[in-house]
Amino acid sequence: EPVVISKIPLYAEQDLVAFYSNKNMEIHTINPTRDRDVFAVEVEGRTEYIELGGFSPKVLSEEEAEKYL
Repeated sequence: EPVVISKIPLYAEQDLVAFYSNKNMEIHTINPTRDRDVFAVEVEGRTEYIELGGFSPKVLSEEEAEKYL
């Protein structure tokens, strides 16, 4: 069976992997949201919503993330 990989840009994957590597955390999955700069990242048993496009990735609060779901 082929592995299904969500369609996310390579730059986003690289930025997110680097962001979490600096925190010594391993990403399980990265999924797109309705906003091209916001990604749902499953890490250590929970989902975080990360906004890219600024100087560094930003973890969104639940309230901020709701508008992208």
